[in-house]
Amino acid sequence: MKIKASIYLFVLFALLFMAGCNQGSFSKKAYPEYHLKSISGKKLEITVIKNRLEIPNQHKPLLLFFVQPSCNLCFMGIEHIKRLQETYKDKITFIPILITNDSNRNPYSDEAKIINQTYDLDFDFYFAVDKKNFLENFNCQTDTNLLVLYDHKLRLVQDYEGVIPEEMVEFDINQLLEQMEKKNVSKP
Repeated sequence: MKIKASIYLFVLFALLFMAGCNQGSFSKKAYPEYHLKSISGKKLEITVIKNRLEIPNQHKPLLLFFVQPSCNLCFMGIEHIKRLQETYKDKITFIPILITNDSNRNPYSDEAKIINQTYDLDFDFYFAVDKKNFLENFNCQTDTNLLVLYDHKLRLVQDYEGVIPEEMVEFDINQLLEQMEKKNVSKP
């Protein structure tokens, strides 16, 4: 009788263990989802899972550029961001995101147009359509701009807060691209 009870208990624990380990049992809804829309109308859904993102059909490295329209310091060095975007536009996805602390704000089309004209940019800025603050996922210490670099599997590589030397970001991008190239070359 003890053997039979032990077998039932073992089977019960095994089933519970297997059910708990089933990755399909975790819903994407358990992780924060953000819905963004660009000034041109493109939609973007981002799910944040620890130090990784999920973005449908995104297979290139990613550089997020967060900027607050009311932050004058955020635009110091914008020419460096522009040059990085132009230099690497075929190798990485560049997503500029307008952020505000005012949840009652309307979409940022006016701010984006002014920023693009003032700084001679052609950025297709994104903004949150669900009133969620995507910036809350990052440990920002100031209200200045933030750059966040992810690899092609959307794993966090590095974040840069404030005015950062262009060479520092460019070095990390080049390192990331070299690592990807080495992995692709070594595949048969």
